[in-house]
Amino acid sequence: MDSQEKIPDLAELKRVAEAAKASGCELTEILGDTSAMYTAQGSLIEFCEAATPAVVLALIAHNTRLANCAQRGLVESAAMGNALTEILRVTRLGDPAFGIACLVLGELSARDGGRP
Repeated sequence: MDSQEKIPDLAELKRVAEAAKASGCELTEILGDTSAMYTAQGSLIEFCEAATPAVVLALIAHNTRLANCAQRGLVESAAMGNALTEILRVTRLGDPAFGIACLVLGELSARDGGRP
């Protein structure tokens, strides 16, 4: 198995999860009694029972919200960097605002991995 598993197409995963959720069928209905299975098989069954379609859909929704928040954060960080750069442009070197803008830009740059 590849150590860097690829995330499946979320739209397809969502479609399959919605279809499975709508079916109303539970995994135990298909498999029957799982108590006699080997440990590895039982662990896989337990995982499949825990990763229900509803759970998968909730994870996809949560992932989408996180991605949206991250994107907004990048946009806000860029806007703040642009505003601080403008402050540096219009402020004299000895002005306290110049020093504050330099400090904040340095913090933003450090937080963003050295990107200006």
